[in-house]
Amino acid sequence: MEVAARSQSDFPDGVWLVEFASLADPGLVGQSVAAVLGVSEQAEVPVESVIVDHLGSQKLLLVLDNLEHVIDPVTDLISRVLAGATDVKVLATSREPLHARGETIYPVPPLPLPDSDASLLTIARADAVRLFVERATAARPDFHLTATSAQTVASICRHLDGIPLAIELAAAAIRFLALDDIEARLDDRFRLLRHGMRDDLAHHQTLQAAIDWSYDHLDPQQRELFERLGVFEGGWTLEAAEAVCSDAPIDRPHVLPLLEDLIDRSLVTLGGDDSNLRYRYLETIHAYALQVGPVSDALRTRHAAWYEGFAERVRPWITADRTEEALATFRSELANLRAALRYLSESGDEAGYCRLLAALRRFLFINRSYLESDRYFEHALEVLGDDLPAGLRGEILMGAGWNMGRGHGAHQERVRQLLHQAVDLLIEAGDDRHLSEAYSYLTVVENDPACAERA
Repeated sequence: MEVAARSQSDFPDGVWLVEFASLADPGLVGQSVAAVLGVSEQAEVPVESVIVDHLGSQKLLLVLDNLEHVIDPVTDLISRVLAGATDVKVLATSREPLHARGETIYPVPPLPLPDSDASLLTIARADAVRLFVERATAARPDFHLTATSAQTVASICRHLDGIPLAIELAAAAIRFLALDDIEARLDDRFRLLRHGMRDDLAHHQTLQAAIDWSYDHLDPQQRELFERLGVFEGGWTLEAAEAVCSDAPIDRPHVLPLLEDLIDRSLVTLGGDDSNLRYRYLETIHAYALQVGPVSDALRTRHAAWYEGFAERVRPWITADRTEEALATFRSELANLRAALRYLSESGDEAGYCRLLAALRRFLFINRSYLESDRYFEHALEVLGDDLPAGLRGEILMGAGWNMGRGHGAHQERVRQLLHQAVDLLIEAGDDRHLSEAYSYLTVVENDPACAERA
């Protein structure tokens, strides 16, 4: 509407708005446009031809709004209009591109968000926060941003991904909830954010309805992939999606075109650079995907298996002059690796859990994730049964001992015990590579326990 208003002086024959949101019958697209333009239908003449003849040499802007559910007939009409009325321009809004000749796509991103460590002034100036404050003040006139509340408002906006509708609905909740309560209840955001304006379009009245509008227009395979992608945490690569999500009825070659469909429909976002393209859900979309299609154990098993293989492939880089690349690669997938460890622990797959932890241990050490590593290794020691291969048990004991000593320098006797046990197991397994590593750790601890902490 803003672009249309600013463009009026450029179009002597006017700016014309056609709203399609409430049009349920795709067969009435032409009639809807004709009605707005004041064009009378003619017997035995297609209404689309009448529209093109009417526009003729006029110079006008045709604004077509909310057309994703009638995209095929609208695209056909636009193509006819642009071919037969060369001075007509079309501005169309949709949750997916038209893929029409001559189309230029302008993605509308979420509102900019303040950083978590931003100053009060910076937070107050952020577009997402400004929208929240404006709507919160309308709902409760005594509301105003303070040094105390600013961080909470910023956090709410970040959790809602800068989505304007979600922010508006959250701000409206200030009538009956404190800011801290709003933030705390965002894990159940679809139940919380359900009080829109009665005069809004139906799919703008609640957050649930807004995403339902997109989800309901997916075909069965698109829905299936949309739900399966919910298994990923913090984004994914194409390789991961193809490996984890390809299972009947979705074959591996079909994952990419279906993923492209979800990007076109603004349900998946694409980021990174040409060397490391990553796909992701906004937090709100991810929550919706998990709601409509809870992740199955079979899918989580494939996810965990793929990330175990991923960790095994990347771990040699740390000792092959590719340490920085390895760290960056591991960090990009850290949320998925944590999710895999969590599932393997919950499902009782002790072998898988220990294999993945062994593959991650050097990354965790270099990343100085000592407290997090402690939790992982404590659980591994609890489930480390004699049925596991000696080499794997030795590597876990070595990792647990080194992490315990290096992280906080305490329990040195326990550290020695773990490393000696690791050495015995690695000798039994004939694992010379890890045996030399265990000996080096043991030497450090035996010669100077305090230096383990300084290392």
